Amino acid sequence: MLISSKDNPQVKALKRLIHQPKRTDTLMAVEGVHACQLLLKHQSAKTGASSIARVWVGSSALDNTEVQQLLRVVAVQGVPVIELANAVFRDISSLEQGVSLIFEVSRPQQFALPTEAVTGNVMLLDGIQDPGNMGSIIRSCAAAGLSEIWLSEHCVNPYSAKVLRAGVGAHFGLTIRERIDLRAAVAQLKQAHIHVCATSSHTTQSIYVHDLNRSIAWLMGNEGAGLSEALLAQADARVTIPMALGESLNVAAATAVCLFEMVRQQKC
Repeated sequence: MLISSKDNPQVKALKRLIHQPKRTDTLMAVEGVHACQLLLKHQSAKTGASSIARVWVGSSALDNTEVQQLLRVVAVQGVPVIELANAVFRDISSLEQGVSLIFEVSRPQQFALPTEAVTGNVMLLDGIQDPGNMGSIIRSCAAAGLSEIWLSEHCVNPYSAKVLRAGVGAHFGLTIRERIDLRAAVAQLKQAHIHVCATSSHTTQSIYVHDLNRSIAWLMGNEGAGLSEALLAQADARVTIPMALGESLNVAAATAVCLFEMVRQQKC
């Protein structure tokens, strides 16, 4: 099926999904070959059941070898494939470069704390607003082996196109819980004997000397305001990243430093 009109109702709906996503949406748009490959990889590892509603491909991408491989996989799953004229695809896509491919998939709907006992390391984010920061944090969490990220209600939509792009497919190997009451979350984690660390530039306790060789829940705050006093008060420890110059790091950079110091200590 080839669509060559920007005014097609399905095309308009897809464009809105990409550029004006809402948390109430049941679907989301995953753009680019690499992200789509990772989606299929994690989908297969989890359940084997398809979450893909439909696939959109630009006419020029049909000759791409990687796209052809992906289309063969989704064909087995019975997923409909819609071809878009190149001009139409360029009009709706948020990607300036890359292969013209979009998977329209079910949007995860995790809006509650887990009912089962929490184990391992967890990331709690309070009011992260920048899509690039959110995507980078999600990517660092996946790289450090975390499986859970919990977001306060004031965080940016983690499944917007900009966050998905910055996450480079890391979303699909994680459970991301949204609109979480972080004070209740911290209380639950402490009850499970998970050590809660809040990052702060107003402490002298270095992450390099603090004991991170145990299950850790990290608290990371808003780009400007940082963590609320209520959350800081709940934490088991306040830690900082020693720096030669400057008062603080960008929250995404700080998260990466903290996570990989934790990984280093836990693997020693």
